[in-house]
Amino acid sequence: PNGDGVNDLFRVRYIGNYQGVLEVYDRWGKLIYQNDMSHGWDGKYKSNDCPKDVYIFNLLYTNNEQTVNYTGNVTLTR
Repeated sequence: PNGDGVNDLFRVRYIGNYQGVLEVYDRWGKLIYQNDMSHGWDGKYKSNDCPKDVYIFNLLYTNNEQTVNYTGNVTLTR
């Protein structure tokens, strides 16, 4: 994220009736972001830019039939 309006947020794109939570952790397992999955992480923690690094994300969402827990990683660059 560099404020140019392109790829400034890490967020989930979805179609349908889903509800869930997006969490982002640093490499030491500290929770640095948690919000409804319709919002996006802007690469900040407590209003400060996070360093370039690999972060772990966890997405827990439900639709009308099931609950899904998906974990992956995202590389933050500026």
